[in-house]
Amino acid sequence: ISISKFMENMLANHSEVRKSRIYTIYNTVDPDLFTPSQSNHSNNNAGDNRLLYVGSLNPQKGIIPCLKAIALCHQQGLQFKLDIVGKGQQYSDAKNYVDQVNISDLVNFHGHINHRSVRNLYEHASLVVFPSVWPEPFGRISIEAMASRTPIVASSAGAIPEVVEDWGGSVIIDPYNTTEFAEAISHQLSQYNSLGNSPPSIDDKFNYQRAAKLHEKKYKNE
Repeated sequence: ISISKFMENMLANHSEVRKSRIYTIYNTVDPDLFTPSQSNHSNNNAGDNRLLYVGSLNPQKGIIPCLKAIALCHQQGLQFKLDIVGKGQQYSDAKNYVDQVNISDLVNFHGHINHRSVRNLYEHASLVVFPSVWPEPFGRISIEAMASRTPIVASSAGAIPEVVEDWGGSVIIDPYNTTEFAEAISHQLSQYNSLGNSPPSIDDKFNYQRAAKLHEKKYKNE
């Protein structure tokens, strides 16, 4: 059982497992943990723009390309605050970079925090950024943002586009294209935060009860 079509194809192309023996069941999210905030994306002004990054601060997760796009947004006059959740080998590099480009007063480094605190940040975020630069097998950040009905700017790496492609609140970007990345951030904030719109609900294919039934059915048939 694979967690994405991307991984299904990887297994078929790089292992001895026949493609006919591989079946994809997507990772899931508990809707009770990521509930849309009642105040999210409704009549907010530019000063309320809150961006959220959740993930390790390691090179493969694209934190530095993300901060470059954020810095460009600031240069272009966009008003925002950025919350960064996680730690990793580029933690110091990231902090040094925001100091270097004079946006340290706009960026909050939370480090490792508990699930309740992460959930609270999702529910109050205007936009989630997911700039991973390695071929993500799935990308849980996507479905967590979707469950919170928080728009997302997501990388084109790995299975990420597959996960968000049918959901109306996402824009896919090349995380190394700083201009494209910054434009997508501005577009999403304009589309959702400034206009008071909300993305659609998360698709049922990411429902954990449905996934459990699919797993049970698949194992019974084998």
